[in-house]
Amino acid sequence: MLMHRCTNLGMKELDIILGRWSQEFVPKMSYEELNQMESEILDLDTIDIYNLLLQVKVADELKPLEQLKYVQEIRNYALKGLI
Repeated sequence: MLMHRCTNLGMKELDIILGRWSQEFVPKMSYEELNQMESEILDLDTIDIYNLLLQVKVADELKPLEQLKYVQEIRNYALKGLI
């Protein structure tokens, strides 16, 4: 379910980044990390996910999420051009 949500966010850039990231990393995530990713990140508005993951005008209330392990992994994955 999580991998499907990562590829169907409604913004092509996110669908590509999160879709490819999820193929590599979701199978390695714990049950708690999967639940946290879904409830704290994927339940956000699409534009908030975009801003958070690509560090564009991150709202103050989202700043604590920047410290999550998988947020850092997604950013590194995208920035290294591995997508």
